[in-house]
Amino acid sequence: MDRELSKKVVLQKRIKKLLSGLLLMLLFFLGGWGLRHLLQSSLLRDRIRTAIAELGAMEATLIASGVVLPEYYQVLTSAIQSKIEEVYIRAG
Repeated sequence: MDRELSKKVVLQKRIKKLLSGLLLMLLFFLGGWGLRHLLQSSLLRDRIRTAIAELGAMEATLIASGVVLPEYYQVLTSAIQSKIEEVYIRAG
């Protein structure tokens, strides 16, 4: 037969649950606090340079030399003699 637990045992279990819950909450809080300080920026605010963007023409040049080759060649064959009169889509 089952017996009722004494009030002392019930109180000890309740206190144990309460303390383990508080310890878990404390560990969660300390973990969040530690993670926040671990991920904190190490860049000082006075080391950041800012400027106001202005409207105007932007000019950039690139000097290069070499030979430009097509990526692939396409051969058009025909059963009869013919010629291409118009190209609808230019290469590139």
